[in-house]
Amino acid sequence: MEPGTGEGVSVSERDKDKSEWFEAARRALEAQPEGKDQKLLASKMAILEKLPPTIVEELHAFLYVSGDHNVSLTRTDVSLLKAELFERLVAAQFFRDPSESDLVFNSKVSEELLGLAHNPHRFGLSHELELSQNPDLMAIGVTPHGELEVRAVAEIKSFREASGSPKKNLIRQLGRGGFKKTLHSVARVINTHGEEYLREHGLVNILERGGKVKVSRDLNQMVFIPKDTELGLPSDVRVQVKRSDFNYKEVWALGNVFAGLIDRRISEDKYTAGKREQGVDGKEN
Repeated sequence: MEPGTGEGVSVSERDKDKSEWFEAARRALEAQPEGKDQKLLASKMAILEKLPPTIVEELHAFLYVSGDHNVSLTRTDVSLLKAELFERLVAAQFFRDPSESDLVFNSKVSEELLGLAHNPHRFGLSHELELSQNPDLMAIGVTPHGELEVRAVAEIKSFREASGSPKKNLIRQLGRGGFKKTLHSVARVINTHGEEYLREHGLVNILERGGKVKVSRDLNQMVFIPKDTELGLPSDVRVQVKRSDFNYKEVWALGNVFAGLIDRRISEDKYTAGKREQGVDGKEN
């Protein structure tokens, strides 16, 4: 059964759902080594407070579109869930209020640029784009001449430490042939196509802002990681590191909380569906 989007759910039901996952998350954090520090705990709970009341349903929907999850969550599902949860925790901590920063990562323009970079086939541009590495996020500004300017890119990594393949991949992403190459390719393609093409392919926000994009010479490359994650990158890799208030074990503990709640949802959905098929009296219709 496909999870919904939360529409049609009463306010009281949403409040009940939030109370359940919020208290379960609190208990999970209290069981961690930093859980006895009330100041640290309060800071983390304030971030969790910013998550939507329907976060369990949203995470369930995220997993559903990633594959068939009608039985129970696999280890791969749980890993995907924890990575997605960490992205949402980072967003809640750092990107909730655009007025607090000069860099706005969740604008409509940046979403269109990311969509083009991540799915060029949708725009019929896979043959034109040179895509090396795609960032998780982009921050867009406007030059004095009115051009859209990519000023920052960001990756969100929930691993314990950067080693082996993850470390090599991160170095490639941050190097000359990584994000920068992708961004320059995207800007070149947008700037060479006319107004009609941008409108036909749904790049309306880019079009409304002039239809021209450039990449800042001082492009800021950022990585968001758990509080205790070690990157150990070479000194010549230029990157600004942002640390979450949550450490690695806390992210995994919270992921287990939400995985358990989603597994329960799956079981309840199957039970309800079975009852519908059998009828109220337990006999098959």
